[in-house]
Amino acid sequence: MGSPEVTNTAKALGRVEERSARAWTQEQMNALFAGGFPTFITGDAEVTKHIGRVRELFKPFDIILTDESDQPAATAWGVPISWSRDVDELPSSFAGVLHRSLELHDGSGVADTFVIGGAVVHPDRKGSGVAEELVRALCDIAAEHGLEKVVAPLRPTRKHLYPLLDIVEYAAWLRDDGLPRDPWLRLHVRVGGNVIGLAPHAQTMTGTVAQWEEWTGLKLPATGDYIIPSGLAPLHVEKTDDLGTYVEPNIWVRHRRPATQHGSFASCRTPAGRRGRGFALHGTDATQDPTSARECRHHPRGGRGSKPTHGVDGVVVLVGTPERRPPH
Repeated sequence: MGSPEVTNTAKALGRVEERSARAWTQEQMNALFAGGFPTFITGDAEVTKHIGRVRELFKPFDIILTDESDQPAATAWGVPISWSRDVDELPSSFAGVLHRSLELHDGSGVADTFVIGGAVVHPDRKGSGVAEELVRALCDIAAEHGLEKVVAPLRPTRKHLYPLLDIVEYAAWLRDDGLPRDPWLRLHVRVGGNVIGLAPHAQTMTGTVAQWEEWTGLKLPATGDYIIPSGLAPLHVEKTDDLGTYVEPNIWVRHRRPATQHGSFASCRTPAGRRGRGFALHGTDATQDPTSARECRHHPRGGRGSKPTHGVDGVVVLVGTPERRPPH
């Protein structure tokens, strides 16, 4: 999942609605995704196989938040799956998450879990509290569709500054107040999320040497490992095979018992008469916003046999991350 940063700010008014509820201009979408994911995210061939159909089938889980001027402030999406609560039974890759959601749909199965796939905040709205509202909105949508469990594979905001640091150590890196040092992970913990596992092989992106040079803006003259812009881990290049392989780690978080009755979103009509929900932007600290604790409650336990340490439970290999930008 994407990693917009959040800080405290004054309240502002806006709405949340399905992204497909109206036609957004290319200019609006380009502005929204200007600070989005690196280009190489599109290099996961397995995700590419499924993403188009997933986005078409699960439009109710693809939302957009607008600001007080009715302009896009943030967007996010996810998919419904079936999950037993056993972390060992989560899909082994993000492509696996998408495959499971499609398999469940095609087999007319019953979903009970919402997997947050990606989130983007408009560059001008970062630090405004929009990201927190985005997480709450997704939790509310899960509840509205009867999905009891909400999980999110997070792409940590600051991991690219430490590409050589193992994801295990990075996820366990805390501030003096005991909260995660990574801003995106910290936001999820503050609004009630709990780390249930790590994903050292969340996605595998591959491409030719020429593609990687285009994606990264770097020259890759020889076989070896390279630190790349926005990369959470090194890129490995094999010149003789004309192949670059990048394996990205993520962190799995679970939000428990999303609630709509006490949520911060109230039913309303959008200006064009479409169904939507009004919202007010709050600060990121739950102590400042009493609705936070009622939105996505803290998951009290992690994987089997795990020992919680400042909100980080047992280490398990899980996967997932968003694609660069949704199709328009």
